[in-house]
Amino acid sequence: MISSLKKLLQKNNLRLVYFDFPFWRVDICRLTLEIANIKYKNVVISKKYFLKNKKTQEFPFGQLPILTVNNTIISQTSAMIRYCGKLANLYPNDPMECALVDQVIDFANDITYLISPSIREKNQKIKNLKRKKLNDIILPEWINYLERFFINNNLNSYFVTEKFTVSDLIVWRILLWLTSGKLENVDLKIEQRFPRLNKYFKFISNNSTVINLKEYSKIMKNQINL
Repeated sequence: MISSLKKLLQKNNLRLVYFDFPFWRVDICRLTLEIANIKYKNVVISKKYFLKNKKTQEFPFGQLPILTVNNTIISQTSAMIRYCGKLANLYPNDPMECALVDQVIDFANDITYLISPSIREKNQKIKNLKRKKLNDIILPEWINYLERFFINNNLNSYFVTEKFTVSDLIVWRILLWLTSGKLENVDLKIEQRFPRLNKYFKFISNNSTVINLKEYSKIMKNQINL
């Protein structure tokens, strides 16, 4: 007998839409779907196309990435990863575990909001000043929050639950971004400053659930400077 979830997956036509480079918001959805062997179409669009059409119904909030399921468009990272996580059985059923995982999703969004102004800054001197403040004050404070959250809620090797969930993919992808050297003038030295978080990051970075994925290889090969 085919389960209701399998029936749903058979009917669904999934499409992830983004630019031609990796970014955590779309990467976590791709990784999640691949772990569960859920087929989807990776749709790459140009910046020119997006800017021309961002105010149309194709992009509900004028943002990327988006996930389309048949004729329904899902925007906003939080909604997308919850949907993918539920399809892949990587999002919890327990309400408290959901709340813990959701806090990780919101943390990742908060970090991105903090960094984004420095990415958009065109004046190099001003950008350097913004990055210095991020590196010296803002990001260490927030990474400290993350490590404290991990210490207070960690049950075993995984971040906040007893089994692997989307929260592990999210934290791994954010830490990879922050430690990759691709964020100009950001060097958080997490090995020395945040040892518990660094140990966790290394565990996930060597976890076969992640490193054997095709999407993992694409992420590691195609990171861009920001």
